[in-house]
Amino acid sequence: MSAPAINYESLLRDVQPQVIRDSQAHHRYLADVDRLMALQAKNPNSAYEELIDLLATLIAKYEDETLPIPAASPVEVLRHLMESRDLPKQQLAEEIGISPSHLSNILSGERHITVEHARNFARVFSVSPLLFIDIKS
Repeated sequence: MSAPAINYESLLRDVQPQVIRDSQAHHRYLADVDRLMALQAKNPNSAYEELIDLLATLIAKYEDETLPIPAASPVEVLRHLMESRDLPKQQLAEEIGISPSHLSNILSGERHITVEHARNFARVFSVSPLLFIDIKS
């Protein structure tokens, strides 16, 4: 017996996304995004990407309304975290498994931060991977 096909509709039924109105729902959706990003890394599927984007939008809306902070791009956040921890590019690149030149291209805007990069940066800095996902593009 094979596993059922993963599609956007079945993921929607599982997560049942709604407007976030409280911190409990906020934390649940953050956990859902982490879970979906892990699944996406193991088994790439556009359905995961679509639901991650939807949840990221809902999370961002809630955070904008309840936790106002100055807007920063994912690359600006990455640069800030590297600087605040005095973490050299070479060391960060090694920790996330990419070349230093690849990281330089990300920091210069020549390459985008992928879902896998976001998960790895989040692991290294102990933050949400959503900090590294640009939902405005």
